[in-house]
This record gives sequence, C-alpha cells and structure tokens, in this order.
Amino acid sequence: MKTTKWFITVALLALICGCSDSDDKNTSSNTTPDQQRPDDPGQQGTSTPATQDKVIASGMTIQITGFITQQYSGNIESVRAVDGRSLPSAIAVSSKSKVIRYLENNGEKLNAYYDDFNLTNYIQNDNEDNELTNSAVYDDKHTFVTHTLLTKDSSNKVTSCAGNIYMVTNEKDTSGNAFSMKELAVGPMPDAIAITPDKKYAITADEYDGTDTWGKCPLGNGNPSVSIIDLSKLASNELIISKQIKFTQNALKQSREPEYIAIASDSDTVAVTLQDSYEVALFKLSEIMKKDGDTLDESVVKFVDIPANAAGVKSWPDGIVAFDIASKHYFAMAGEGSDSIIIIDDAGNIISNTQITEKEVPTNYPCLEADWFQGTKYSPDSVTSFSLNSKTYIAATLRYAGAVIVYDVTNPAAPKFELITKAGEGDIVGTGVCSEETSKVYPEGISSGIFGNAAYIWVANEGDHSVTSIKVVAK
Repeated sequence: MKTTKWFITVALLALICGCSDSDDKNTSSNTTPDQQRPDDPGQQGTSTPATQDKVIASGMTIQITGFITQQYSGNIESVRAVDGRSLPSAIAVSSKSKVIRYLENNGEKLNAYYDDFNLTNYIQNDNEDNELTNSAVYDDKHTFVTHTLLTKDSSNKVTSCAGNIYMVTNEKDTSGNAFSMKELAVGPMPDAIAITPDKKYAITADEYDGTDTWGKCPLGNGNPSVSIIDLSKLASNELIISKQIKFTQNALKQSREPEYIAIASDSDTVAVTLQDSYEVALFKLSEIMKKDGDTLDESVVKFVDIPANAAGVKSWPDGIVAFDIASKHYFAMAGEGSDSIIIIDDAGNIISNTQITEKEVPTNYPCLEADWFQGTKYSPDSVTSFSLNSKTYIAATLRYAGAVIVYDVTNPAAPKFELITKAGEGDIVGTGVCSEETSKVYPEGISSGIFGNAAYIWVANEGDHSVTSIKVVAK
C-alpha cells in the first residue's frame, strides 16, 4: 500500500533492528526453529515456532489453537486463502521478486502444494521499480496478480506509468508446461484486484500513484481508474475489459486514487477506497454495465466521506472487505491514518468508527511516533472477515505494531475487541513509548478461509519476508 512506499522513503530505519519476545501465554506449533532465510527463490522457506504474545478480551468468543510462521526469500506483500483443497491453503506473492507461492498448512509447517512460479522469467522489459502489488484467487488453478509498469528511458527518467494484470494458470498445458500466463493491460499503476463471488468479473483499482501523493509516478497527467474485466471467456484464455471508470479530484482538489476493492456477496455492490481523498466510491455493477460506452466518468459512482477519528486524525482508508449480517451488506475498512476500523453499509451510511488504542495494544508491542505521520501509532493496513459459530469477525494487520487484531462485528454498530497477536517471528519489544523504531515484521496483506470448524487467518509479513498462518476456533 502507499504508506509502505512513503515509509521506506522517509523512515527506512523503522524496518531495522529487532529481538525476540515470548511469554507463557504463547501457542506453539511443532516446528523446528530456523532463522536463516533461503537465498534461492525456489526454496520453500523455513518454519519458526509460534512464540508470540497474544492478548485477549474478557468474555472472548474465539481462541487461537495453531500458529505457524514460515520465512521465504523476497518480501511478501499479498496473500489469499484458497478454498476447496484437502488442507488449509493460500497463495502468497512476493511483490519485488515477483514470485507466486502455493502454500498449505499441514498443522506443523507450510508446505508447497505446487511449484513456485517466478514471473520474472516471463515479463519483458521489466525494471526494479515495477511490482506485483496484489492478487486474487479465481480457483485453485487460476490466480490473478496486478503489476505496475513504470517505463524509463536511457537516463532512468520515467516516461510512462501504466499497468496490467496477469492470469497465472498452474496446470500443465498441451505442451507440458507447468504454468501458463495471460496478460491484460488495465489502468495506470494498479494496486488491488478483486473477483466477484459469482466469478463473472474481476475489478482492479488502478491507483495511478502520483508523486504528489507519495507515490511513484512523476508525470502528473494520468487518470486513476477502476477497470471491470469480463471473465466469461476465461476457459478459452480470453480476458476483456468491459468498462473503465475514470476518477479525478474531489472539491478539495484531493486526488481520487483507488486503493482497494471489496465486492458484496450479491456480486453487484462494489466499494473502492480512495485513500488520498478520504472517501469510498460505491457502485452497482448491474447499473454500470448498462451505461453507454466503454469509458465512464466518476459521476456514475456514489462518493462517501470517511470521517476522522475522535482526535481529528484523518482516516486514510486502505484495505476493505465485505461481509453480511442478517442478509444486509456491510463493508469494513482499515483507517490507516486514524488507527480505526470503519464500517459502512451498502448505502454508504457510517455504521461505526472504532479506534484502536492502548487498551487493545499492549506496551510490549512497538508503535509509531513521528512528525511525518502524526497521530498514527499502529497503521491498520488490510482487513479480512470470517464467521464462526454464528458470529462474524474482522481481522486487521497493524503494520507498525507487527500484529493482527480481531473484532467481533456481529453487531456492526458496536464492534467488540476479541484478541490481538503478534505476526511473524522475533519482532522488537515495545517499551511503552512510541518512536520511529517500529515493527520489523511489518504485516501487510491478510486473508482468511474456513476449513472444518476453524478459521485460518493468513498474513503476509512484508518486512519479515514471511507468511503467518493462524488457526482460530470458537470457544
């Protein structure tokens, strides 16, 4: 996400320095500790025991019964649960080294259920500034990834800012190749992708990512957009952009740059976070598809202002997820700047704005205090939802705290804190005083899936080069 780029540029030291931390509340897997990271991207990583502090609320309704962290080469920014396999599974994407990993949790470690796929062997004329920014799972054979495309001339000057997606198929084709890949150009600098539950469309958040908003594109002449991709001919390896919605600025001249996308269970209601204008864009796919023309302006969507927290710190909405309560659609988003979890309904009404405070985050977790991001201590980045025993939960990554926090949102108007646990392994120990030295684990992407009577929460730890798998059951 965008703060990652800003943070690395302005305060790289916050990702450096760390030491281990554990206590008698820890859960543990039967894995062998090994802190060495493999140098070969093809290696499957090393697992570490779950010696992680966790804090639970009184009257909690869930508990952690399994925890595995496994390290790999290359930073891992995105992770997506994969349904329908014989073991809890996920795909993890290393954004800079451009490797997709296919992982399954056997209760002791994360195994590879398919060979790693390195896209650098297939992408032409790429450079180190381009990244695989996000991913979406169509099924256990097809994965979509977004790819930013900065083009530079011989003097290393950026000449264009574009983007595409790749559909990676992990099954042997008629020529005996283990993988095949289909490319499609989308809008500039895509940062996220989501697939409708009915599998008819994929939608990308084409951020554009201007340097005026701490991004990478310095050209200043691009339009952020949302691209809607028809998947009806996926079986014949054909992808088509059906519609593209172009965004400009709000009344305050703040750039409307799409950051993340969530799609409700009706496969129709779409919510897009617009981080730099503190908004969410809402639209119905069924209505958009009836519009004339392939390119539409932003008048076809509804904009919802996302409020600041009680201290007046602006939200900077980032990751967003859809969930249902009593057949009504809701969206929960991470207020990256305001340390909040904000819930809206499908009409855009603000249902709750829950701030994450010291009451939930213990003092031995790191936190941020910096002039360049005032009022932000924990930086919730991405969110996921899951249901157990008739209750619905939201889990969020807290990047500067190196943690995952979980709320019961069965009553979306009054979320209840359930638990917080560290992600990754061997993070720095907080002192109770926030500083620019924050988590080195730096959890970013998060996803979840139900397997049997348990939810498995998957976490992409960008700074730690690792994936964490957390097993949660109802008490």
